[in-house]
Amino acid sequence: MAAMHEAVDLMNIVMLALKDGPRFDHIDKAKMLKEVKDAETAIANLRATVETMIV
Repeated sequence: MAAMHEAVDLMNIVMLALKDGPRFDHIDKAKMLKEVKDAETAIANLRATVETMIV
């Protein structure tokens, strides 16, 4: 469960970086956005796995 919270926190930081213009211009935002989508999918899969283990 802690890993899921950590992943969500990291994703929130990434989303702030995507929104916050010039300070993060050196970051490839398209690549980062794809990685965020991949992370969202991984978190959803992890959540589904944990829910089946609990039930």
